[in-house]
This record gives sequence, C-alpha cells and structure tokens, in this order.
Amino acid sequence: MTALVLAMWAAVATADAPPAVDPRVDALKNASVPELIARGKASITALGDYRVKSTIEERIGGKMRAPYTVQMWVRESPFAVRMEYLTGPSQGRRAFYDAQARPGDLRVRESGILSIAGSLWIDIHSSLLFKETNHGVNDLGLGAVLRIQQAGWDKAQAFGGLIRTDEGLNERGRYCIRYDAPPGAKGLYAQKSLLCLDPDTAIPLEVTDWDEKGLLERFMFQGVEPHAAEGAGVFTAKAAGL
Repeated sequence: MTALVLAMWAAVATADAPPAVDPRVDALKNASVPELIARGKASITALGDYRVKSTIEERIGGKMRAPYTVQMWVRESPFAVRMEYLTGPSQGRRAFYDAQARPGDLRVRESGILSIAGSLWIDIHSSLLFKETNHGVNDLGLGAVLRIQQAGWDKAQAFGGLIRTDEGLNERGRYCIRYDAPPGAKGLYAQKSLLCLDPDTAIPLEVTDWDEKGLLERFMFQGVEPHAAEGAGVFTAKAAGL
C-alpha cells in the first residue's frame, strides 16, 4: 500500500514538473537582435562555401506565384552563386553569377524549347529578371537574409524600433521571432516579418514577409551542406552547365 501511494505521488510530481528548458531556445530568447544577427553571420561564415535548397513563394504584379524550389551553391565572399531550378514553371533553368569575375551580369540557360537560345548573359538590373522575383541576384543565399534584416532593423530605429515577439519553436523545430513595424514607420520593406532560426546556429531558415496588402513572400531553406561547394572550378559557368 505504501509503495502504491509513493508511486502515485511520484506520478503527480512528474506531471506537475515544469518542462525541461532547452538551453538553445533560452539563449535565442535572451539574445538581443544585434546579437542574433552577429551569431547568425558567424555561423554562415563557418559554413564555408555551401549548398542549400530554397523554396520560394512571392507576390509579383499583385499575384502570388506558385512556390518553386532552387538548388543553390553559394560562396558568400566574394559573392558567387550557382542555381538549378528543381521545380516550378522554370524547372530546368540554370544560372550562374560571380561578383568578382563579372559583377554586372548573370549567366542563364533556360530549359525545354527555350534552350535553343543557348546560354545568355543578362544584366543583373534587367527588368526581365524582376518579372519573376522581388529580389536581385545579390539577395540570394543565407547571408542576404541577415543583411536585409539588419537594414530593416537599422531603418526602423528612427521610428522607435521594430516590435519583437518571440513565438517559440515551430513544427519543424525552428525558433520563430516576429517583427512588427512600429506605428508610423515609413519606407520599411515589410510591415511584418517572421524569421525562424535554426536553434543551433541562429541562421534564419524560414522567412515570411507581409506588407500592407498581405503576404508578400516566403522563403524556406533546407538541406544546408557546409563546405559542399568548395574546390577549384565550382563557381564557373562551365561547372554550372553554361
């Protein structure tokens, strides 16, 4: 009987015990935004030249485009990127950019019947590129997410600063923080942003932005492979199949 009572009390005590605190989550929650950005930058530097998939959904010309996925090989500095479109209307497209070798041009080859045009150099400021995206080529990769966040954070200071709300872990195990524009703020890229960070590295792997018209864009990164794009010849038009 005594053993049964003790067992019952133990079960009650266990049920009432507070959940274990994840030190990774605690560290993110207690860090300031500049500290989070600095930690994310350091983690991206530690990746070296990396490979990552990005699923992208954007509102272009007032309409949300269907999500599509791109495989990217990224060198953050000096910036270079190779891309292969895995899904979506442009599936099969390949592109390459090297800010050091040819800073004003993107090399592109379409798939299907459009491939008869061969590989083309396109000005990175061409309106052709912005028919499909809100972002220029220099906004690609993980480092760009933090640069855009830093710019928004800095600009919002003149209006009292962004309003931060920590939402916690999402269903994919990423720590999400919402940032709302302060009242009266003007000239900000987004009115609200949700950044979900890898709890081990503080790298934002999910980004969702809203403006005054609603959902503007969503980026989801997965399959980050550190040092997977290193070696001579990786960042060349030839390696990109162009």
